[in-house]
Amino acid sequence: LLDSNLVDGVLIVVQEYPKFYTKIARTVEELSDMENSVYAPINFGKGIKEMIEGERYAVTAIGCQNKMLSRVEHLIHFKIGLLCRGTYHESTMEAYAKSFGHKNIKHFDFRRNGWPGEIVIASDKGKYSYERRPSFIKSPKKRSVKEAYFSKATYLPKCIDCKYEFSFPSCDVSMGDAWHKKYASDTEGLTLAITRTDFDENVITDLKEKDKITCWEDTYEETNKVMD
Repeated sequence: LLDSNLVDGVLIVVQEYPKFYTKIARTVEELSDMENSVYAPINFGKGIKEMIEGERYAVTAIGCQNKMLSRVEHLIHFKIGLLCRGTYHESTMEAYAKSFGHKNIKHFDFRRNGWPGEIVIASDKGKYSYERRPSFIKSPKKRSVKEAYFSKATYLPKCIDCKYEFSFPSCDVSMGDAWHKKYASDTEGLTLAITRTDFDENVITDLKEKDKITCWEDTYEETNKVMD
């Protein structure tokens, strides 16, 4: 979208540990600041204030964040809705890190290094990685700590009885992990994309024709299995 001048900027999420906030990225290089999943509250005010009347923007958001974007809806040209199963208080990051003896945390990445990925913690002593889905048998402590701090039991109260749709259907495209048995052996990571508009369908097709992405259509039944 930036390369083709279809948008002037992108509302992205960046971290200033332990807080997350938005800002406007105007180059492809600046998008690298967003290369991480975020399962914590986000301050949308900062990025929204950087938006300029008359410009066009792309945004990523989950269903409950859409309300915060309503006052700048006329500036949003493209909206990517992320599949969401819940978020956590920012204190869970510190609690998780302390369980492994880490103090003076500088950065906390919820997901890095392929799929299903690793939690990466940066402290003044270095970087440390922990599997997001460790085996109960091989790594009982890692699995127990992960489940203790990042599970349905520790969701933010608003997430426990979420009133928003999991797939954020009012956006241009819904995107998320392709959680399905037939993709279980993949370690790089595949994305399920559900197109909602002709515009988005054309964007996906254009990217495919330019060999910027690899994509294929799956059946309605297979997609429903992923969504379930």
